[in-house]
Amino acid sequence: MPAQTAGRVKVYVETLGCSKNWVDSETMLHHLSQNHYTLTLEPQEADALVVNTRSFLTSDTEESVQRILKLSEFKKTGHCSALVAAGCLSQRYREDLLQELPELDALLGSQDFGEIVPLLDQVRREPGKQLSLVQPKPHYQQFEDQEKQQSTPRHFAYVKIAEGCSNMCSFCNIPTLRGLLSSRSVPSIVNEIQQLVSRGVKEINLISQDTSSFGRDRGQLELTELLCSISSLEGDFWVHLFYCYPNTFTGDVLAAFAADKRFRAYLDMPFQHIEDNVLRKMDRKITRLQIEQKIQEVKRILSEVAW
Repeated sequence: MPAQTAGRVKVYVETLGCSKNWVDSETMLHHLSQNHYTLTLEPQEADALVVNTRSFLTSDTEESVQRILKLSEFKKTGHCSALVAAGCLSQRYREDLLQELPELDALLGSQDFGEIVPLLDQVRREPGKQLSLVQPKPHYQQFEDQEKQQSTPRHFAYVKIAEGCSNMCSFCNIPTLRGLLSSRSVPSIVNEIQQLVSRGVKEINLISQDTSSFGRDRGQLELTELLCSISSLEGDFWVHLFYCYPNTFTGDVLAAFAADKRFRAYLDMPFQHIEDNVLRKMDRKITRLQIEQKIQEVKRILSEVAW
C-alpha cells in the first residue's frame, strides 16, 4: 500500500464475492492511489469506506447489507465521513437502496468503477447528501484497457477477459447486474499478461462470466485465438481457465488448450444440472447427451484433467 502523505485522504476498500469483483476493486484501487487518496487495510483508520458488494443470491445480498451496517459503525467511532456501496448490490437495488440504508452516502454501479475518485470527491464536498452513480443498463464500453493495482499475492493474478453474459438463463440475474457479454480485444489481454509476467507473476487466471463465449459479441468465438496468442508469449508462467460453458467450449479451444503445457489441465465448467427437463427450465441451451459427449471429448484429449 502507498505510504501516508500529508493532505491525502485514507480510504479502505473491502471486496465481497467472486474474482470478477476482485478485479473491479483493483480498478478502484488504482484510481484512488493515483489521486489524492491513500489506501489503508484498517477500516478504523479510514476517512472513506468503499464496499464492493455481491448480490447474485439472497445470501449474497444479506452478507453485503450486513457488512455495510458493520462498517457504518466507523462513522461513529472512527474517522470515516463517507461510506460507498459499489458493484452488484448497488446495481440490483439502485432505485431504493439509499432509502433503505441511510447509513450509505453513495452508490457506485457495476459499470463505473473508474469513477470512484470523482464520486468520493463529491461525497466529501457535499456531506449529508446521498449520491448515486449507477447506469440502469450496464454496458462495458470502457472495459478495454482499465489500469489496475494488483492486490493478489505477487505470484498470481486475475485477468478479466470479458464482462457480462448474454446466455439469459432463466434462473440468473447476471445480465441485469453486469450487462450483456462485452469482450476485450485479444491484444489488450495479451499485453496485460505480458506486463504481469514481466513483474514476476507466475499464475495467470483467466476469468469472466462466460469465458468460452469470448468474442461472441463481435460475431464469432475467439477463445482459440486468445489462447494461441498467449501461447506465443515467452516466459515461465502457467494459465488457468475459469468458467467455460460446455456448449461453447469447442474442439478448437480444447486443441489449443492441450497444445501448451503452461495451460493447466484444470477446467472450471458449470454443468449446473444433468437432467434434460431441468436444463430446459433453466434455459441452459444444452442437453444431457451433449454434456456427456463434451466430458468424454475433454477426457480423451486431456486425460489427466481436473474438474
